[in-house]
Formats: sequence, C-alpha cells, structure tokens
Amino acid sequence: MRDIYGRIRVVVGDDVVVPPALAEELHDRLGHFSPGQASIFVQRAFFASEELSTDRVLLDEGVWLVDHLVSEQGWRRAPVASPAHCPRIIFFGIKGGVGRSTALVALAKRLAEQGLRVLVVDLDLESPGATSMLLDLDELPPFGVVDWFVEDAVGMADDTLLRGMVVPSRVGEVLVAPAVGTRSVPVLDEEELERDPMLSLRDGTFIAKLGRTYASPAGAEFAERIERLLVGLERVHEPQVVLLDSRAGMHDIAAAAVPRLGGTVLLFAGATSQTWLGYRLLFSAWGREREVVERFRDRLRVVAAQVPETGRDAYLGRLREAAYDLFAGFIYEESGTADAFSFDVNDPEAPHEPLPIYWRRELVEWEPAAPPGPMAETVTTEQFEAAFGPFLRGVLALPYVAELLQSDEEAP
Repeated sequence: MRDIYGRIRVVVGDDVVVPPALAEELHDRLGHFSPGQASIFVQRAFFASEELSTDRVLLDEGVWLVDHLVSEQGWRRAPVASPAHCPRIIFFGIKGGVGRSTALVALAKRLAEQGLRVLVVDLDLESPGATSMLLDLDELPPFGVVDWFVEDAVGMADDTLLRGMVVPSRVGEVLVAPAVGTRSVPVLDEEELERDPMLSLRDGTFIAKLGRTYASPAGAEFAERIERLLVGLERVHEPQVVLLDSRAGMHDIAAAAVPRLGGTVLLFAGATSQTWLGYRLLFSAWGREREVVERFRDRLRVVAAQVPETGRDAYLGRLREAAYDLFAGFIYEESGTADAFSFDVNDPEAPHEPLPIYWRRELVEWEPAAPPGPMAETVTTEQFEAAFGPFLRGVLALPYVAELLQSDEEAP
C-alpha cells in the first residue's frame, strides 16, 4: 500500500508473523520510501475491504499495489451510472482548445432538429465552454452546476435547485445546465444596479464556490455525486438524451465522466505528439486490468478535431495510425477468437477510426446563441455542413445513438 507521499507499507494476513530481520531488510531497501521499520508491515484487519480494493493494480500473482491519492483518480473504478439512466454522450479531450465544446453544440443542434429533447450539462467547471456558446450572459439561470455541488455538500441540493439551474437555449431549443449561474456573476454597471436592486444577489462568488466543489462529504465519491446530479436533472427535466462537456485532461471530472457514467464517449484528438502522449498515459491505467476497460471499451470513439484545410487525407492517415497503435497496445485483444475485441487498422467501424471535424475560418468566432448584432451567428448551412457534416453523420450512426433515434421514431 502506497500512501499519498509515496511511502510503502505491506499489508499481510492477520495470522502472519513477520520476522524482525525481514522488516529491517525491507526498511533498508526502501530508504526514504519507508514509513519506519516498526510500521512497514500492517495486518489486514486495520483496513476496510474497500481500502484494499480501490485503485489497485495487479503486480504479480497474489501481489497488488494499492495507491492512496490526494485527489480522487477514479479511472479504474467501477461504473456508478444507474441502470436506467438517460442516454448520454460524453465529450472528452486529453487537451483543451481542440473545438470539443463547439462540436457538442453542433451535435445538440442536430439532435434537437431530429426532434429529441436534449439537455447539455457543462462539466468543464474551470473553463465553461458550452455554457458561453449556448447562453448569453443575460440568459443564464440563477444557479449552475457549481452551485449544485456546494449545496449538495450540506444536503440542500433539492428539486427547487435543479429546476433553477436549467434554461432553454435559442440554439434549437436545447436545454442547458450551465457551469455557472447568474447569481455568481458580478455586476459591472452600478447604474444598472440602481435600476434593479435584485441584481445585488449577483455576488461574484464563483471562484469561492469552485474551491469547494471537489470537497466531497465523508463517504461520498465525487463520481457518485455527479451521477446523483445527472439522475436529478434527468428526473426533473425529462430529456431524451444528455450531452456532457467533460473537463479536459486527466482530471477528477474526466475520471468520473469517461469510464463511469455510461453512454458513448467521444475522444477528441489531433495528430500531435502531445495528444498521443497524454492518451498513452491515460490508456495505460486501463490496460493493466482487462476487466476495467471491458466495462466501456465498446462505447469509445475517436474524433479528429480541427482537420486542416490542406493535406486532409495525410493528416487523417497519421491520426488513424496513432489511434490504432494506442488501442492495439492497451485495449484491443488478439484476434484468435471470433468474439475477440479486435479491429483492423482500416476498419471504418472501429473505435480508433476518427470521425473528422474540418477546420473552417468561419467557425473560429461562431457564437450560435449571440443576440442580434455584430456577434450574431454568421455561419451558413453550407459552411456548417462542410465542417461538421461527416462528424454528425458518424455520431448519429453509432449503435448507441442510432438506437436512441430509432426508439424516438417508434414512440407513439
């Protein structure tokens, strides 16, 4: 067992008697990573079963490494999604700035045009992208996702709060649960405050709330709290599909959203070494235990973000090969049996096959929810389809999403 400082203890059965010479030898070998000769060996009875089964990695037959971490890194933990959860599509990227939130808005718009009731939940709390793209400042609801976590910590996250943190967007009438509510946005215009004293409720406390967001009550996993938030929103607002904008990088939010909340996971990537190093570090955490990745491997799909205007085929070819190497190294199985989870590098249905989003200059300043004026939407239908058409068609054809659209068509 490795503690938060990296010091090693050996957990043994309650009936094991450790020779003092063995404890002394291990203490000497560990050096600064020893907690002290007297406490290197600890009996199992001192720990609850979950302490010995969470975040563990099999090192050798009968030998496990259990990590205790400062932040809750739940990449290898069991799913928390309730069995009857609403269909979900999760947008994730190992690095930011790749157009993830823009693509989410495009898909929300298309699904709404297909007649579905769509709810967007902005979980990118430190940098709310979907929030600002779907809602103008004056359209924010009183409360946001951060408010929910703060209130949940003291048992106050009730249905009144859930109703007060969702509003419709003008983008295809999509419902939005933003990261930040208007109560947390300060007023800049004193004259406006004099005209409307109620604006004094806008106290600008978002940073303070954000600092308390990840402080889970005793016994509550952060992923379980996110699931409880989603279940509450799904119950109160009754969406047919939920789109989640996850925090980029190897963050606690992503550790909950990607492997543990259910649904399709879109992995945004570019053909850069920075992207694939990050994904390799992440996938290696899954690849150590086959049963971990088996829980969600069939709902992963790579997205080629911001494909350049020139040399597109070569760019997509490099990205496809990098993605295939990643999946083959950590997720795909040997193709010796008929039911092996294995794909050819050029298989168009494979999880590593990139769904392309093509870069266009017109989309750099796209503000789909901007009010009439200079910042209003200027992207034409043709430009939108040229950028997002292949990506949207690919997502709508994924089994999980296709079944959702089919069930909606069959509804009375």
